[in-house]
Amino acid sequence: MKSLKDLVLVAEEDDIEEATTTGDIAGYNTPMAFDDGSDESEKKKRRNATNSTGYKIVENVMKKTYTLKEVQKWLRGLEENKWRKRYKVDAKRITHFLNNGANSTLPQSLSRKNENATYNRERSLAKQYVKHMKEQEKVKKQNLKTENKFRELIRNIIIKELKNG
Repeated sequence: MKSLKDLVLVAEEDDIEEATTTGDIAGYNTPMAFDDGSDESEKKKRRNATNSTGYKIVENVMKKTYTLKEVQKWLRGLEENKWRKRYKVDAKRITHFLNNGANSTLPQSLSRKNENATYNRERSLAKQYVKHMKEQEKVKKQNLKTENKFRELIRNIIIKELKNG
């Protein structure tokens, strides 16, 4: 059996060509690699995926989990909490209701000593937070559409100038 040193010497003497892990497929042949994220490109992706495979696309069933840090940041911005001391346990309760549903029961560590506590305030704040996040998502989509239109306008102006120049 050959030693490692002998194998290294043989490898240095042989002409070793570069290996690629992409299977000799250039990266630019990847369809939709540089899409703009617009609704049209999403529809095109879905259409191509269903036509080429015959399968249907299943929507993402994983529900977004909200973090304590996100909820605390949002609570700080509320007008009603401007002068009120914010307790971490309140944010933990709201986060629990966001991630587990408004009708879920709280664990013992988040429950109040009073057994008759209903946690209506925390439940309503959880609903408000979801509405806030949906509004933020709408704003992001609108900004993306506007940005894409602006890019297309600039692209057309540059192409026009290059053709004329």
